[in-house]
Amino acid sequence: MCKISIFVSMILFLGVSFCLAQTEEELTVTTYYPSPFGVYRCLRLYPYDTCGEEGGVCGECNSTNSGTMCYNGKDDVLYICNGEDWQIASGLWRLNAANKTIYPRDLVWKVGVGTDDPQRKFVVKDKKAEIWFGDDMIVHPGASTDDLGSGIRVTSSDSFGTGVIIDSSSSRYAGLCLTDAGEGHVCLYVSDEPAGSDEGFRITTYNNQPIELVTEPKPAAGHIVAMRINADGKVGIGTENPQKKVEVVDGNLNIKMGKRVVSSYDGIIVEGGGVDSGFGVVGEGGFACLDENREFRSKFIYSGGKTHIRSAGRDLLLVTEGSYEIEFWTGPEGREERRMVVEGGGNVRIQKDLYVDGAVHASNYFDLAENFLVRGKAEEGDVVVVDLSSKKGVIKSKRPYSPLVVGVISENPAIIIGGKSKKDYKPVALKGVVLTKVIGPVKRGDILVTSDKEGYAMRADLKKVFSPTQIVGIALEELKEKEGKIRVFVK
Repeated sequence: MCKISIFVSMILFLGVSFCLAQTEEELTVTTYYPSPFGVYRCLRLYPYDTCGEEGGVCGECNSTNSGTMCYNGKDDVLYICNGEDWQIASGLWRLNAANKTIYPRDLVWKVGVGTDDPQRKFVVKDKKAEIWFGDDMIVHPGASTDDLGSGIRVTSSDSFGTGVIIDSSSSRYAGLCLTDAGEGHVCLYVSDEPAGSDEGFRITTYNNQPIELVTEPKPAAGHIVAMRINADGKVGIGTENPQKKVEVVDGNLNIKMGKRVVSSYDGIIVEGGGVDSGFGVVGEGGFACLDENREFRSKFIYSGGKTHIRSAGRDLLLVTEGSYEIEFWTGPEGREERRMVVEGGGNVRIQKDLYVDGAVHASNYFDLAENFLVRGKAEEGDVVVVDLSSKKGVIKSKRPYSPLVVGVISENPAIIIGGKSKKDYKPVALKGVVLTKVIGPVKRGDILVTSDKEGYAMRADLKKVFSPTQIVGIALEELKEKEGKIRVFVK
């Protein structure tokens, strides 16, 4: 030990003497190789601001200095050379001891769990799903394309779908709530309360806030409130200010219960798949129509055991478009029978007896006719007689004073009996006033009989009339010409 001390002292003495004698010197320190190794209690690295940079204090990182460490005091980061690049060995996360929080050293970094290439702020990936936060490219109305939305997005390749599962084993309620100190809060949650209580799915608002369903047809085009439920329970569709329990504006309330398609209509539409589909009113009540002043004008109601269709101060119209009919049926359910039909052309058919307490008026029509089978060609005004050459039917008269007069063919009789007209059947006036072909001259009041001109009547010589069946009728007009049509009262 003594020899070592004397040797060190001599070296120090010679070094100091040499420095005092020279203005420039070069000092070489020799160390042992290999360097000592073992367990170190503390290892201190000098802090350099350029540590971990290419061309910095430790030079370039390559295979020759793999394992070299240095400490960057400016960034508070420990770097280590992996043989190719300088890698951060510590200091990626920072600790806020006061708030007990940890966060990335660089706030622009993206963090990935299960991925080495996160494209968002925080991404979690497994085999089927991806969850990420922030940087959602959704452009909101009125915002520029640089404005980004933020939130949580869950995407999945699983065909059974994906989403957010909230496990609420310790509570009977589970869901999501959006809180706002200024506006109250809105909650979307599922309740597992016993039946008859609050069980089921609920959307709840507080502090008199409404519930709105909002759509955005196009980006930056502004949102549309498709449906709104106010705090007082009023529902508005197409309006943000409903004044009634349910109010629909600029649209239809379409209630569909089957596959039937209903054309465009302004009002309430019920699409049913069977005869029992539609609106049902329990007890006495029905539907009413109001005018623009909200005054009653018509109604369809059930009252006093009867069904009423009533109009007040307005005409009541039953209208079909095209050639469709209006039909009236009566009878027990399942065995109804058609009683009256209003055809598309305007004709009315009654299946049973018609009882009239008042008069029956036929405007511009004046005769009672019956449909007869007419042999040969015949037209309005022709006088017809019984056809003896057949078992039924009539023909135009051909000889004077025929005792087989039936009547005159009428074009527009007031009443037709004998069923609906068929092929070769024509209405023959039996009573009333009808235009008739006559050979003149004839005076008003003359008795008319058949003539020798086919289908024509003439003034009668009463001496030759021996039967009332010979009389065609009484002339109601004068005819000075040789022949023509005049009004005749057929009797």
